[in-house]
Amino acid sequence: MVVDPRSVLFVTLDSCRFDTAAAADVPAIRSVGPIHEAQAPSHFTFGSHSAMFAGFTPDVARAAVPWLNPKFAKVFKLAGPAFAGSGREAFLLNGRNIVDGFKALGYSTIGTGAAGWFDPAQPAGRSLIADFDEFYYPGNCWSLARQLAWVDDRLASREAQPVFVFVNVGETHVPYYFDGAPWSPDDNPCVPFQTIDRYADCRVRQRACLEFADRALAPLIARFAGATIVVCGDHGDCWGEDGLWEHGISHPKTLTVPLMLRVRGVPVGDPDPSAVRPATYARAPEEPIDRILARTEGMTSVEEARYLYDLALDVSAGCIVEIGAYRGRTAVALGRGSLDGHGVPVFVVEPHAPFEGVLGGRFGPPDAGAFHRAMVDSGAYLVTRLIGVSSEVITAGWQQPVSLLWIDGDHRYESVARDYRSWRPHLAAGATIVFDAAADPSLGPTRLVGELVDAGEAAIVERLGKIVTLRLTSPGRS
Repeated sequence: MVVDPRSVLFVTLDSCRFDTAAAADVPAIRSVGPIHEAQAPSHFTFGSHSAMFAGFTPDVARAAVPWLNPKFAKVFKLAGPAFAGSGREAFLLNGRNIVDGFKALGYSTIGTGAAGWFDPAQPAGRSLIADFDEFYYPGNCWSLARQLAWVDDRLASREAQPVFVFVNVGETHVPYYFDGAPWSPDDNPCVPFQTIDRYADCRVRQRACLEFADRALAPLIARFAGATIVVCGDHGDCWGEDGLWEHGISHPKTLTVPLMLRVRGVPVGDPDPSAVRPATYARAPEEPIDRILARTEGMTSVEEARYLYDLALDVSAGCIVEIGAYRGRTAVALGRGSLDGHGVPVFVVEPHAPFEGVLGGRFGPPDAGAFHRAMVDSGAYLVTRLIGVSSEVITAGWQQPVSLLWIDGDHRYESVARDYRSWRPHLAAGATIVFDAAADPSLGPTRLVGELVDAGEAAIVERLGKIVTLRLTSPGRS
C-alpha cells in the first residue's frame, strides 16, 4: 500500500562510492531519479549523518538549482540557524534536527541503521537516534532483510498519517557482505594500511552488495513513489588511491557519493545546462592502468597489454588502429594510453561476427557486450571508435595517417597479410606495427613479419611474449 504523499523516505547507502552506483544494475534506485555525483558532508558515518540530520544532505555544488545545491535551497531546512532559507526548501522544519522537526509537524518517525554508529548501547549512537519514535539496530551490517521487515511492520499501523522513514544500509559498508554472498563476512578486502592490492575485490563486492540492496529496497521505494525520497551515500571508501584504504580520512574518494532525489513524486533530474557551472561531464577513472587491465577480458597478458598502453602513450599525431578486439583488453590499453598521453583517436576494427580462429577459439556477438562494458568501465570510449566491418572494406576511403597499427585479427597468413596490406598505404613514416601471435612459426603473423623484414620494409624493434613490434623503414604517408 502506498504512503501518504507528504511522507519522506531517507535511505543512506553506507560507504557507497559514486562509481559503484554509476556502474551498478540498480533499477529501483534509479527509479527515484538520475544518479548525481555529489559531495558528502563528511568522510565517516557519524559525521555525515550528524550533518544530514541537520539538513546538510550531499550536494552537487556546480548545479545552480534547488535541492541538488543546498545553497539555493535545501531538501530539509531547519528554521532559525544561520541562513534563513531561500523560500524554495522542500521541507522547512522547526526542531533540534530534521527528525524532531518532522515530529513537530505530526509525522511518525521510524528509523533503522546497520552501521555501529547507530547502536543505542553507545552514547554516540543514542545521540543520533534519540528523536525517532522507534528505531531498530540489527547488530551487524548485513541485516537489510530484517531491517525492512521491521519497517514494513511499523508502516502497517501508520497508514493514516505521514511518516518519515530512515534506512541506513550496511551491506555496502566494509566488509562488503550480504546474506548469501559467496564470500565470508570475515574476509574484509578493505583494511586501513594494508599492503595487498585488493581493489578488484572491493569493487566487485561493493557493487554486488548494492545490487542486492536495490532488490531488497524495491518494494519500499515503490511504496513511496508518490512522496519524497532521498537516496545517497553517506561517504565513500578509498580502494588504494594514493595508498589509502577505507574511510575516516578526507580524500576525493571518501567524499564523492551518489545522490538520487524525488520530491513529492517528481524526480529531481539533470539541471538545465544554462544553470550548471562548467565541469567535466565524462572522466576516465583515476586508477592505475594495471588494475584497469586486470579486470578486462582478453587473450593478451596484462604485461603485453601494458606494453601496448606504453606505445599508445607516446603517439602524438595521426591515429591508432586496432584490428581484432575480442572483449576489449587491448582496446582499453590503447584507449587509455591515448587518453593519458596525447588524446589521438583510436579506431577498433572488429565486426564481432561469428568466427572460429585458426587455433579453435570461437568468437562472436556475445563478446561485443564485454567489449562495450570495458570501454565504459575504463573510460576508453572517450577516444575509441568501433568499426564493425573488415579492413579491406574501410581502407579504400581512409583519410588519417596511422601512427600505431596493432594487428590481432585472424591469424591465418592470408588474413593477416590482407589486414596489413589494406592499411599499408595509410601508415605514417616511421609508423609502429605490432603483431600478435608472432612467436609461433606455424601462424601467419610470424611468416608475414619475416617477409617484411627480409624485404627491408620494416625492422624488428622489440619482442614481448607472443607479440613482435616493427618500425616501418620504407616510405610512409606524410
